[in-house]
Amino acid sequence: MAWANCVTVRLMLSRTDPALAGGEVAAVDLDGRPTAAPDRRMHVVVAPHLPHSSQAFEITADGVHGIAGR
Repeated sequence: MAWANCVTVRLMLSRTDPALAGGEVAAVDLDGRPTAAPDRRMHVVVAPHLPHSSQAFEITADGVHGIAGR
């Protein structure tokens, strides 16, 4: 019974600011700060049924959505 409650999946979320990473900035606000959305990724670190992988995602007013092709 104790083994049934052990965590077997580890996910990691990361965020990279495009302006700090040397990427292109789409626009700036009135104060000159970049308004480009950060690059957010979810990484599968450990999972017995999944390969190590990562997927880009975005957070909008409608919820969290995966981004294809990144």
